[in-house]
Amino acid sequence: EGDRATVDRVIDGDTVDVRLNGDRVRVRLLNIDTPETKHPNKGVQCLGPEATDLLESLLEPGDEVVLQYDEERTDHYGRTLAGVFE
Repeated sequence: EGDRATVDRVIDGDTVDVRLNGDRVRVRLLNIDTPETKHPNKGVQCLGPEATDLLESLLEPGDEVVLQYDEERTDHYGRTLAGVFE
């Protein structure tokens, strides 16, 4: 059970944009924390690009996914917190 969405693009190893009910939603994956590649105040961290490559190999634009949520629905950056399942 969850919300059906369509992958728009992978941002980095633990963040993805999806289309949900016609809106673009930025989703921070639950229980995954990868090295930074896009943080405005940090450089690219070791293995960050590899984490992004892996997520891009798992989720491609146009893939249909299901978002499943925990108790907290957003983080302090306003991203949706969800597990993403195909």
